[in-house]
Amino acid sequence: MPSNARLRATVYVVIKPRGNSFVYELAKNPAVFLYLDPEITKEEFENTIARELHHVGLASLGHAAHQTGSSSANVRQAVKWIGAFGEGLAMLAAAGGPDIHPHLNSSPQDRARWEAGFRTVRQDMHSVEAFLLDTPSALTKT
Repeated sequence: MPSNARLRATVYVVIKPRGNSFVYELAKNPAVFLYLDPEITKEEFENTIARELHHVGLASLGHAAHQTGSSSANVRQAVKWIGAFGEGLAMLAAAGGPDIHPHLNSSPQDRARWEAGFRTVRQDMHSVEAFLLDTPSALTKT
């Protein structure tokens, strides 16, 4: 993370039906909603915090990918959707870099799910590319 990134956020520890943590209001009042899971290890907890704070830090930079200026509504929407790839960057950052498995300290189930998804990444990227290339015409028709 660049030295000018700000890691300022309110952390809310939550107990809820769905076992996920997430960030919210990154542009105005950054918050991390941290799912309280007594079953995870210290390493998994630290990884979750690092991943969520990566989102906070990246957002604090006003990342260039989000600066679409006077672009069309179609381009702005496509850039918004592309922003979901920030999760992959956050996973790698939390792991400690691209040479460390993102689920090194995760449960066997989470690691297996990652491995299964990774086997289809090439095909999935082609699907995403086709979707984004079709986006301008699809948005124009609505």
